[in-house]
Amino acid sequence: MLRGAAILTGALALIGLSAASGIDRLARTDPAVATAVPLPFARAALRTLGSQALIAGRGKDAASYGWHALNRAPFEAESVALFAAGQLAEGNAPMAERAFGLAGRMGWRVPLTQAYWLTRAMETRDYDSAAMRLDALLRQQPTLVGQQALLDPVERNPAARAALVERLDPETAWLGKYLNEVFALPPQALRQRAQVMIDAGGAGLVLGCEAVSNLAAAVTNAGLYREAGALWAAQCPDAGGLLQGGEGFATLDLLGTRNPFAWQAVGSGDVLLGLVPETAGRGQQLTIDGTLSATRIFLAKLLLLAPGRYRLHWRAGMTDGSAGDRIRVSLSCKGQQQVWLSAQSVGDGLSRTAVFKVAPGCAAQVLSFALTSGGGNLWLEQVRLDPLP
Repeated sequence: MLRGAAILTGALALIGLSAASGIDRLARTDPAVATAVPLPFARAALRTLGSQALIAGRGKDAASYGWHALNRAPFEAESVALFAAGQLAEGNAPMAERAFGLAGRMGWRVPLTQAYWLTRAMETRDYDSAAMRLDALLRQQPTLVGQQALLDPVERNPAARAALVERLDPETAWLGKYLNEVFALPPQALRQRAQVMIDAGGAGLVLGCEAVSNLAAAVTNAGLYREAGALWAAQCPDAGGLLQGGEGFATLDLLGTRNPFAWQAVGSGDVLLGLVPETAGRGQQLTIDGTLSATRIFLAKLLLLAPGRYRLHWRAGMTDGSAGDRIRVSLSCKGQQQVWLSAQSVGDGLSRTAVFKVAPGCAAQVLSFALTSGGGNLWLEQVRLDPLP
């Protein structure tokens, strides 16, 4: 049960039991000062002092402030909950449970009370209740999605995680923050958050590429490529081809995208990119206009290919109808030196293919198109990647 003290202490950091008056500053170190001011201010000041003491690990002081607040406002659930939290931090679990029971009967909307009973539900393996408590906490205070002390026990436990997934829907009030406020999270928290959404996809809650783009980007930035691929497959199934580049430029957006698996235009003042319909009308053709003194990448894509052999196909040419020999292609493991592919001309002379091998241990790859030195107007289209036996 003592684990609950740590969870409650962490929760307080974001729950924000703070008074909105200058009286709080006067009463920062002395509960007697708080009890001498008008009742509404005293209650707020005492709860502020108690929450600060609890965060600082001073359980005895937190219990004292809670007791003073309780004497000033015996029928307020917040004061009872603060007293209970102080008792828990001091190791007096029986008293804490009785006090939190009273606080619960007085009002379940108090975040401290919800956090305590969330912990107790996890300890007794009542995962449905734990998920309900966590959902209630996050609905009251959506900013708590960044408080891993609250989320970890539920996210790490498969049964509790399943119970939480059952409570999710596209209108869940805190889900937007949960998916988007992710870039400061450590890798383990990202792994857990991705697993929640992978499970959600398996349960039928598919939110689409845009909704999970930030989470997928954060997961890939952390080098969690297996989790990123599973997340994308679960929540963005219609764009699964993006992981292998099979859709050409149908979804290319030159203005940029949050999607970590989309084509990314590499900005340069020396290269002007544009999009026009393909001649066959099946997608978009990328136009490239630039005069360069050295080879420069203008387009890149993150891939998550399994080990094996692949064939890359593309068509490229100049606007005068000649072959686009100034376009080069590289395929390398992410974070490693570029490996330029040897291309062969096929068919009408404008089509190119290159065969390459992804070695075991290369979890993520970067496919890049570059323009060599020189000038002129070129076009690129029908990029396709196929596995080979």
